[in-house]
Amino acid sequence: MNSLKKILQLSKFLAVALVFSLFLFSQNAIAKNITGMSAIEEMFEADIQGGNFTVDAKDLDFKNNLRVGSAVLSLPPDETGTIEEIAITGPSGKIFGCVNIKVQNGTDLIKSCGGPAYLVPGKTKYYAKGSNFQPQTDLKLRVKLSE
Repeated sequence: MNSLKKILQLSKFLAVALVFSLFLFSQNAIAKNITGMSAIEEMFEADIQGGNFTVDAKDLDFKNNLRVGSAVLSLPPDETGTIEEIAITGPSGKIFGCVNIKVQNGTDLIKSCGGPAYLVPGKTKYYAKGSNFQPQTDLKLRVKLSE
């Protein structure tokens, strides 16, 4: 009788542990599907040449609503520049943008532009232009996107 009680207690414990772990794992999966962050690259790069860059990406197609809460620049230490323009245009017109942002390593473009950016399903165009990057004039600008 004593061993039957132990087996029942162990079974209850395992059942509770299983339900709890399923709950935790399913929440992460649900959150990822709702935000759709997997629909875009988490790390974006642009080539800066002669202190300038232009990115003109057309026909990005999002299947789900997407909230971009931060876009943090990664540049070499002491590197500075200006993002002259950022424009994200969705299927129904412009949905996010800003102009003339002084940047350095760690600048959050979304915060600097008054974000977050909400992207909607359909064809989307992303345009960005920057200048006056120095002291290096030829390098890669990296942007880490997150929810």
